[in-house]
Amino acid sequence: NSPETRIIQRLNENLDDAGNRNLTLLVINGSGQEAQLTMPSWETASKYELLWNSSDDAPTTSSAQFDAGDNVAISECSVMLFRALAS
Repeated sequence: NSPETRIIQRLNENLDDAGNRNLTLLVINGSGQEAQLTMPSWETASKYELLWNSSDDAPTTSSAQFDAGDNVAISECSVMLFRALAS
């Protein structure tokens, strides 16, 4: 536990009742500074779609997409939720 590092990433993968895979990435930046996040590579996903960013003033109608390995800025004291897109 480092007081300088206050970022958590959680990658969840599950199967729905129809057998479809769902993969989400939740990122929490609890620090007081913007940070760079490297999008993880995963065997079932090569791209990620941003679903929600708590630092936005209002929900956006368009979604940003990022490749695995891309660097993404995450604002201080914020949460981002991504959906993985099948590779």
